[in-house]
Amino acid sequence: MSIIIPVYNTGDKLARCLDSILAQVFTCWELILVDDGSTDSSPVLCDQYARKDSRVSVFHTGNSGVSSARNRGIAESKGDWICFVDSDDWVEENYINEFCSRIPDGSDLIMQGYIKERDDIEIGRRHIAEGVIPRSSIPAYFLENDLIDFGSPCCKLFKRSIISDNGLAFPVNYSYGEDTVFFFRYINYCESISCVGKEGYHYVENSADSLSRRVHHSKPLLLFIKDSVPALERWAVGPAGEIILERQNAKNTALANRAINNSYILGYGENDKKDVLALFKQEIRPILKRKGLSLHSRVFVALTGLPVKAQLLLLNLFKATGIIKTS
Repeated sequence: MSIIIPVYNTGDKLARCLDSILAQVFTCWELILVDDGSTDSSPVLCDQYARKDSRVSVFHTGNSGVSSARNRGIAESKGDWICFVDSDDWVEENYINEFCSRIPDGSDLIMQGYIKERDDIEIGRRHIAEGVIPRSSIPAYFLENDLIDFGSPCCKLFKRSIISDNGLAFPVNYSYGEDTVFFFRYINYCESISCVGKEGYHYVENSADSLSRRVHHSKPLLLFIKDSVPALERWAVGPAGEIILERQNAKNTALANRAINNSYILGYGENDKKDVLALFKQEIRPILKRKGLSLHSRVFVALTGLPVKAQLLLLNLFKATGIIKTS
């Protein structure tokens, strides 16, 4: 069993995270800490825990992002099963044991829910129904349990052989939804999924640093759409899969609109805006479906079929009239 924790400037929360791993009831694990170029006390703390417990290994790298850190952790790991924990979160003492108790099910992925907390107070909980889900029922199960947005690699136990045999890795060329893309691609190789009806993972909400609240650059958002759609289409099949794809398509269309708006919010030059519009027209627009979209979204997709120069003229007009807001 390999536990991988990417670390970047986690500060005072890191010790609680690491202590919760050392306190696990299940003890046959290795802990791999990948320090992603932290500039606070995190590197020193990682080294202290490695000296304290021989099961802990530390790898210090330059700052390359969480995906690179997770990929390095995978490369350094030796366990047949791999799980990920974020360094500002923590887990209950039976967390790993609950995973291991489901390994005899023979499934390719094991999942459990989580508790969301802020300032040590529970503010939410994601529960997933207990059971072993065969491949044919995965779309219906994901739909019923609202799991399409549950793309984080945390709260999941992955089979090393599936990752290595199929060359799976976290995308490193964008920082929005890269964990979801990895998850969608992994499911393509699952014959069944085991689900634990318990929540032993504590997700610590950090509103000030939330990636989802940042203004992302345009191309990474579009690249996420480009990668996620084919990965999802491979296993979201049947009636339930059609519903999943329709809902995800509406989200992707809104995200594409956001990507173009962000080129104005972030002050892109005219040539950079043209590059964004060309990428959308050539690679994103063809994979978006018109079915089930709102009128606003249908108009947006229709306008993106225009020549790039014409699109830019319209967008500049929208900006001048306040339709596109930059603050």
